[in-house]
Amino acid sequence: MVTMRWSLPLARLVAIGLLAAGAAVVAWSVLPLSWGWSSAVIVSGSMGPRVHRGDVVISSPPAPDWRPAVGQVVTVPDALHPGQTVTHRVVGFDERGRLMTRGDANGSDDSFHTAPEQVRGIARLLVPRVGLATLLMREGSPAMFVAQSAAVLALLALALRLPVVPRRWAGRFKSGALLPT
Repeated sequence: MVTMRWSLPLARLVAIGLLAAGAAVVAWSVLPLSWGWSSAVIVSGSMGPRVHRGDVVISSPPAPDWRPAVGQVVTVPDALHPGQTVTHRVVGFDERGRLMTRGDANGSDDSFHTAPEQVRGIARLLVPRVGLATLLMREGSPAMFVAQSAAVLALLALALRLPVVPRRWAGRFKSGALLPT
C-alpha cells in the first residue's frame, strides 16, 4: 500500500516517466526529419486496421535506383486533390509501369495511377496517434488538443515543482537513512 509519505514522490516519478515517454514519441517523429525524411498525419481510415487517423507516417525519399514493389506503402501526389498527398499501399502496376495503389481498408484501387518518379516517400516508421489532437484541432474540435495540452502542462508542473522528499519530512531523515527518525 502506498502511504502519503511516498505518494507525492511516486506521482512525481510517474509524471517524469510519462514526460520521458512523450519526449521519446516526439523524438521518433522529429529525428528522422533531420535525415531528409518527411512526416504525414493520416487523415482518413483508408489504411485501417493497421494505420489509423491521427497516426504519423515517417517516409524516406526514394533512392535514385529505387524499384517499387507490391506491398510497399508509399506517399504519392493525390490526383483527386491537387496539392495534397495520399499514403497507400502499392498493389500492382499498369501496362505503362505506373503504380496502382489502394488503401488497406478500401474495396477498390485508387482511380489514378502514379509514375514511380512521382513517389514522394516510402513509409519507414509509424508513430501511433501522435497527430490525433492536432488533426482534431484542424477539423474544428479543439477539446482533445486542449485536454492533451493540459495533461502535458500538469505533468510538467508535477515533475518540476514537487520535491522528491516533501519539505515537512526533509529534516527528519538522517544522512543515508531511508526511514524518518
